Amino acid sequence: RLAMGAGARAAGLDPERCSALEGFGNDLGVAFQLVDDALDFADDGSTGKSLFADLREGKMTYPLLVAMERSPELHAAVERCASKPPEQPLPADDLEHVLAALHNTGALEACREFARSHSAKAIAALDDIPCETTREALRTVAEATTFRKH
Repeated sequence: RLAMGAGARAAGLDPERCSALEGFGNDLGVAFQLVDDALDFADDGSTGKSLFADLREGKMTYPLLVAMERSPELHAAVERCASKPPEQPLPADDLEHVLAALHNTGALEACREFARSHSAKAIAALDDIPCETTREALRTVAEATTFRKH
């Protein structure tokens, strides 16, 4: 948000366009973070980061919160994982339970859908940007954000 707003102001855009670009940046950032949260549970090794890295750090991310809301029995497994010191391995049974719940409850897809809605909101913020080349470049970034795999 701040980078887009600062760039707009540096370019001398009017306050409405600065605000539109700040809105774009905010929604793009949210979409990016939501995808990043979902990628923490990508079990195909394509992300370049360790599986469950956020959970190991005790971070309650959007997909975890959705899964726990939809499957309350998941709370205990998540709590055990999140409370382990970083140097200790997470209980394999709990990890399997968490991963299964994320898929079975639709939490990962809900996270991706929420990211897509923020991406669409970011794109809509570009409607008043007069330069078509700029709009299209930023639209491409917003669309690509929701499809990233790492």
